[in-house]
Amino acid sequence: MPKRDDFHFFPVTYVDLPVEAWRRALVEQANFPEFLVTHLASVAKEHQQGVFSVQTDTAEKLSGQPPQSLRAFVRAHREAFSARPRMQAHA
Repeated sequence: MPKRDDFHFFPVTYVDLPVEAWRRALVEQANFPEFLVTHLASVAKEHQQGVFSVQTDTAEKLSGQPPQSLRAFVRAHREAFSARPRMQAHA
């Protein structure tokens, strides 16, 4: 479990929302198009079923680099995660 100072993250509350309730909220509240909601709901169900829990060497084959953990990626790119966007004046 990452420590707060490792990533400077904000607390996140997990809510176990049933896929169908999430689906309705996407359509009714967020106005997502039906085709996208159908796809996202399908992916969510497959995730619950463990379809995506397979480990492969595809990333390494494609990139020529071994995969890295999220922690290693954030540490290597710390500036991108901590920098505040600058407002530019328009002429």
